[in-house]
Order: sequence, then C-alpha cells, then structure tokens
Amino acid sequence: MNQGIRFNGKGLEYVKFKKPRIIGLYVNFLSCSSWAEYPKMQPLCIQAKNFEVNNIGFMSSSSSIELDINDKLFTRSSLTEPLTILLNSSDDASKKTVADKIKEFVSMIQYNQIVIKPSGPRFCSCDGVKIFKLESEGDLEGAVDHVLHLLSICSDNDSVLVDKKIESPTISLDKSTFNGPVALLDHKFDWVLRVVCAKNANGETCGGLARVGKRGAPVNAGPNGGFWTSIEDAFRRAEISNWDECFREIKDLGRKFFEEWSQYEKTMTRADGGPYRAETMMVGLDVMLHLDGFDEHGKPIASPYIIEVNDHDCGGFDAYDILTPGNEGGMIRGFINAGLQRIDSIKDELLKKLRNSSFDLSKEETIYECPLDINAIRGGGSERMDYNCFRI
Repeated sequence: MNQGIRFNGKGLEYVKFKKPRIIGLYVNFLSCSSWAEYPKMQPLCIQAKNFEVNNIGFMSSSSSIELDINDKLFTRSSLTEPLTILLNSSDDASKKTVADKIKEFVSMIQYNQIVIKPSGPRFCSCDGVKIFKLESEGDLEGAVDHVLHLLSICSDNDSVLVDKKIESPTISLDKSTFNGPVALLDHKFDWVLRVVCAKNANGETCGGLARVGKRGAPVNAGPNGGFWTSIEDAFRRAEISNWDECFREIKDLGRKFFEEWSQYEKTMTRADGGPYRAETMMVGLDVMLHLDGFDEHGKPIASPYIIEVNDHDCGGFDAYDILTPGNEGGMIRGFINAGLQRIDSIKDELLKKLRNSSFDLSKEETIYECPLDINAIRGGGSERMDYNCFRI
C-alpha cells in the first residue's frame, strides 16, 4: 500500500508512504458490483480490487464472496427465512407464467400480502422493493408487471424474490416524547431492525438500530423511507410483551448465522490470483419481528426473523453514534477487534515477508489533502443519504 487515511483525533489525514506498506487486513467498501450504478466510481473500484490479487493478509469479504453474501435468497437459512419463491431471467417470464406462480404461492401460504424485491449486490436499501395486497385481478396484474420490470433490469447473477410479508407489531408515536416532524404523529409504522454482527469466537452481535417507516410501504431510513431510532425505543413503543426473550434471540442471530455461513465458506476454492484469507467478517442482518399473538394484557408476543443479509458495507454506523451518546463506535468495535485478532495471528508470517522483501514498517510519510470528493462523484447532494434519527 502506497497511501491511505488515518484518524488524527480531529478528522482524517491522507498519508502517502515513502516506502510501501504491507496490508494485514483489507476491507473493501468500493466493490465493482455494489457501485455498478456509478460509472465514475469504476476506476476506483478496479484499483481497490487490485489489492485483492494474491493478498496474504486477511480480507473482510472479497469480490467473489460478495456475490454470494448479497444474494438475498442464498444467505437465508431454513430457520429464519420468510416463505419465498424465486424467479430469474432464465425462467419463462411471460405474464401468464408469473401470474400462475404468484397465485400458486399465495394459495400455499394462505396469505394475500407479498413483498417483491430484486436480489443482487447492486440492489441496496429498498431499491425495487414493493408490497402488494392481492385482493383483485388488478392487484395481481400490478404484482406481475413489477416482477417483469425487475427481471428486465436484472443481470445474469440477479434474481427476483416474492416473499410472504411478515406481519409485525405496529408502532405509534407519542407526541410527548417524539422529537421528529409533527406530521408523522398521525401514522402507524412498521419497523425493521438492522443488527450488525462480527465474526469472532461468539459471532458477536455488536449493536443495532431500528428503521421505522410508514405502514404498508418498504421500510428504509432514507429521506423518503422513514427514520432511525434505537432498538430499545422501538420495542418500548411497540409494547412487546416478551421483550427479554426477543433480545436474547436477536443477540444469538449472529452466532447462528456465522456457524452456517462459515461452513459454506470452507467449501469455496481460491481462484487463481485471488486473496488467500478472505472471509465474511461482518454482516448487517435485517430482522423483523413476527407477530405471534397477544398476552393476557393485549400486548404483542413476537419472534425475530432474518429477512435479509447485507455485507460489511451495511451502514447505519453514524446513525448509531447519534442515538447512543457515550458509546460512539460501538456498532463497529467488535468488527475492528476481530480484524486486529486476525492480524496478530499471522504477525510472524507478515514480519518474515517484510524481512525478505522491499516492504518495511518505516514511519517515513507525507501528509497531504484529499484530492477526491466521493459525494461529488456519486452525484452530489441530491443522492447523499441524509439520516433521520429520532427518539420515539
């Protein structure tokens, strides 16, 4: 590595090394597939991918792992997935065929609310996600048209999922405690948890947030999708009866996921020129609470379900810092610690390589200003994510 950034207590410093440094842990947030919608970013993505070539250090994810971890159907386990059917571009995509598949699915699940979403690394947040309540032929036609539209923009590695909508306990806001826009007080809300988990001995659950959005629409925390709040606030406002049990199950989701996913990664073969120690080291689990019933006091009883797995570029970290003062950085701390442990485990191997090559650990460096504005490349202020964070 010839240059990089570091935190200096006041912000970022951009550093150019007079002698190259060897990489002990590589975390690539500029993958070609995730940034496919931004052509101006592709040169940077290609440069970032070049660091993967024969990399002997640890890597959090990789170009090949990313394709699997962001496949929304592939990452679901039999214990957590909502009932789903899969369609892809190789299927017979006539209107009649798609309509028949949806009708058969709705008949099987005995429920008329479905979620249609694209699956693939370039689809993030609620891109392409729509909820349909099938009460008439017109509703079915709308669902079919949306499936066909998504299939028309899918690449060979993408697909379209039709899920049974999970019915979750609703949230209503209390005007005496809510510090967000007054106009939201008149709405009922759905919510989705973002639970960040690091891969260590325990599959540590590092932290999480709740994304709250208007009921009946896909939930995200973007400017039009809703807002972030703490998980504790969401549980309190939803009046979950089995609060403690749900929290225990949510905290155990990371361990369960990594137990299964690690076994799969052991079967992956390293491609020629690929990194030697790439693995999934952090994920963001999107979790919904399924409404199971009510207790004797009329309060909801719920159980958590993973509806989606996101790679290490799962976001929400700055929102967490806003909502948890005094624990800034807590959502990513477990991931950083896991990475440092891995570097330490190959320290002797790295030092041996340093002694036998032109690399060194010299402190010679030059600090310079960043020549690049990432947000400008993405398209400027109109496409920047403005996080709405409110206590409820």
